[in-house]
Amino acid sequence: MAKKDNVFSDARKKLGLQQSDVAKKLGVDQGTISKVESGRVLGTTFLAYLKFLSKAGIDLNEIIDGYDFK
Repeated sequence: MAKKDNVFSDARKKLGLQQSDVAKKLGVDQGTISKVESGRVLGTTFLAYLKFLSKAGIDLNEIIDGYDFK
C-alpha cells in the first residue's frame, strides 16, 4: 500500500522540525502531534497546529491545493 501524503508532516518537515519540536511549541506531548498528523486527533490541538504552521510562515492554501482529500 502506498504511503498517503500528509499535509501536517510535510509542512513540519518543510520547516525542518521534528514532531517533538512542534509538541514543545504547542505544549503537548509528541504522541499528540503524531495523532494529529495521522488524523486521529482533531479539536483544539488540530487548530493550534494550523495556527503554529501559519505563524511559522507556511502558506496552508499552497500546501493543501495539491492534496486530494477523498
